[in-house]
Amino acid sequence: MRSALTAQDVGAVYRLLGAYGYSQRAIGELTGHEQPEVSAIVNGRRVISRAVLARIANGLGIPPGLLGVAWCTHPHCDASDGEPSRSAPAGMDASYVAAWPGLGRDAGQDR
Repeated sequence: MRSALTAQDVGAVYRLLGAYGYSQRAIGELTGHEQPEVSAIVNGRRVISRAVLARIANGLGIPPGLLGVAWCTHPHCDASDGEPSRSAPAGMDASYVAAWPGLGRDAGQDR
């Protein structure tokens, strides 16, 4: 998982989620994609937009930095002064991230 995130290979991330039982529809609901968009990404369409990468990271509860996005610029991630927050969105802490396959403490290798 970590190597897919570092490479910004969202298709690989989505395929790994599918292997863990997430349907394309469920992935789409989390990330703001329609199921056909998820399918296109799974089948090779690259995601290059920083805004879309930030939305995907936020929707999946992945620290944006792992996808090469310095911080999330979505409204619920913004700091009160109007500058983007560098902190994780609400509910995303170390225990949440540790639950993701390949991101936890024992993440020496991708699964």
